[in-house]
Amino acid sequence: MSIKITTMDIYKIGGASIKDAAAIRNIGKIILEAPQKPRLIVASAMGKNTNALEEIVEQLMNKNRGKAKKLLTAVIEAHKKVFQELECSKTRAENEFFQLAKQLNDIVTNTDETITIYDYTYAQIVAYGELFSTLIVYSFLQKLGLEMIFADARKYIETCPEFRNATVNMSQTRGKIKMLQNKADAISKSNIIITQGFIASSSNGTTTTLGREGSDYSAAIFADAMDADRLLIWKDVPGFLNADPNLMDDTVLLEKLPYPEAIELVYYGAKILHPKTIRPVHDKKIPLYLKSFLEPQKKGTLISHYEEEVKLPPCYTARFRQVLFSINTNDLSFISEQDIHKIYSQLSKTGIRVHMMQNSATSLSLCFDYDEIKVEKLMRALKKNFRIRYNHPVRLLNIRYFDAESERKAKEGKEILLEQKSRRTLQLVVRSVDDAPVAEQISWI
Repeated sequence: MSIKITTMDIYKIGGASIKDAAAIRNIGKIILEAPQKPRLIVASAMGKNTNALEEIVEQLMNKNRGKAKKLLTAVIEAHKKVFQELECSKTRAENEFFQLAKQLNDIVTNTDETITIYDYTYAQIVAYGELFSTLIVYSFLQKLGLEMIFADARKYIETCPEFRNATVNMSQTRGKIKMLQNKADAISKSNIIITQGFIASSSNGTTTTLGREGSDYSAAIFADAMDADRLLIWKDVPGFLNADPNLMDDTVLLEKLPYPEAIELVYYGAKILHPKTIRPVHDKKIPLYLKSFLEPQKKGTLISHYEEEVKLPPCYTARFRQVLFSINTNDLSFISEQDIHKIYSQLSKTGIRVHMMQNSATSLSLCFDYDEIKVEKLMRALKKNFRIRYNHPVRLLNIRYFDAESERKAKEGKEILLEQKSRRTLQLVVRSVDDAPVAEQISWI
């Protein structure tokens, strides 16, 4: 007798949590010991395989097909080794993997280097990282005795025809995911679906991607469409910390985090979640748990709706490899609303997202990610009407809920190029004492 699925838990397992055979065994244990209710698992690519596949794309762009094929061989062999270590060789999933590996090899072999479009090629190649990893996890969970459906996320998440950072068509996507949910009604016992993060397709079936680290967002999309009970995202940290533990020693775990504050912290640069993850779960009021796959028994962080005020400590985020633009009119007249409109129009056309803005009577200062191609394109577009001074490299430091002590620490040993305060947030564009001065560029154009 089939069990009618009414609600689900959504699990998102990231690359670090399935980086090798030992990590996959650990995740298998977590899933096996969890309450036996309907679940959908969204998996990222294993370990650093997304980086490896991106390098293959770069080699094709540089017309170095031989190096690309060597890198591809290494990627395929690494996955074959994990199948063997998990004792999942000669399974149906491994056969599916070999078929996909052949498809990917054909793409790399037959890509026309003279007409290659980067974004298109990127999506078609990098998507295989998630397809490979989910086949391995699927095979291992089956070995543990769990009954599952393997679902290709490209059949269920529909996007606009952009190949990177594609916009999701939620109305179409919800309908397709509901069909998947109905299909799962026929499964008895474990009621588990496994699928991929990061990847999707346009309406004509061409593979698209949701942006780097987009698997969190994929999981939130499935949670929305399935009206999930909760979304659990498994990380290699205890939960949402008030700072990156790689940059600060005395971090504090945020056990409770309201949706709006999570959105703010991610917007300011917290790397723990994809920026689009919060909106779908917020709209459906689905609690989001950030938990450690290294210490699954611990509570982690609960991102949810709270009636009472949640008091938070100073929360630090940082963006590195930034550029600071200072823009003036040619005749040093006031920066008008019309000038700002012209500037932002060019930012939009260039695909630049501003992380900090400040204007005075005669200048507009902008801080954003440094991308050499985009910066040059923006300068060419603006230099007819404006003078531009820029500083690079710089860092953008943000402190949410800053106080006097956190402000003092943030400024210590740094040259402050730009400072901006609101009631709750301090932003600093700084040049640190350990930044290489030889890389600093200040130019008038």
